[in-house]
Amino acid sequence: MEFIRYIMEIIFFIPVVTMIIELILNRWWVPAYFRKGILLFKKSFRFYKESSPLIDDLNSDLTFEFHRALLPAIVFDNISDNEIAFRESFIHFGIPNLFIMRGLIKIDKTKRQVIMMGFLNWYVLCILCTFALYILIAPENITERINLFGLFLLIIVILYLGIIFKFRLYHKIFKYIENKYL
Repeated sequence: MEFIRYIMEIIFFIPVVTMIIELILNRWWVPAYFRKGILLFKKSFRFYKESSPLIDDLNSDLTFEFHRALLPAIVFDNISDNEIAFRESFIHFGIPNLFIMRGLIKIDKTKRQVIMMGFLNWYVLCILCTFALYILIAPENITERINLFGLFLLIIVILYLGIIFKFRLYHKIFKYIENKYL
């Protein structure tokens, strides 16, 4: 049993390290980080206007529109000539924020297509897996295991509600972009 506790103490550092790495990648707007992940949201549309908005103009419009309208603020950054990454601002006042997801807007002018994607942050998956593993192997009695399982379900419900909130937000961003292009 002592060995299991030792292993669990080591495993508990994985979500913490993952979260620190993700915060750094988010802060530095690392393109590869914003392009890959566990895809939870994806929408696209084709545009037919000859003069589509420039990516810098779209970034400025999105920053203005969603910085003032929502708490926490959403920040946008061009990570390439045809991609805008976005995430929640690290600095905000008011509603506490769970950094659950991040997003990417791809504009393909040759195909005349805009694709918007939302990815789950990796630390969320690490926390859930670590907690589930802990519930399976660590508690010595069934009552403690049941209590931890109840807490685990509560965390899943909170994350689910957070993801639903992000879906609604991402849908608003998508509709805003769609209106700009159509």
